[in-house]
Amino acid sequence: MEENYYGFNLGQVVIGTLKLLKNKGVLEEQEVLDLLWDAKEPLFPWNKQDIKELIKL
Repeated sequence: MEENYYGFNLGQVVIGTLKLLKNKGVLEEQEVLDLLWDAKEPLFPWNKQDIKELIKL
């Protein structure tokens, strides 16, 4: 489901921000995966490797 706020795709903004923080060395890859793991919808059957591949970390 896509969420928009003032015309911005929030998922794209969040993932882009997390990738930027990882690339700048502010967050480690594992920290990004942990954040997304904690935030994912419980009914989605993804594991951390699936998430990593999905967002192309």
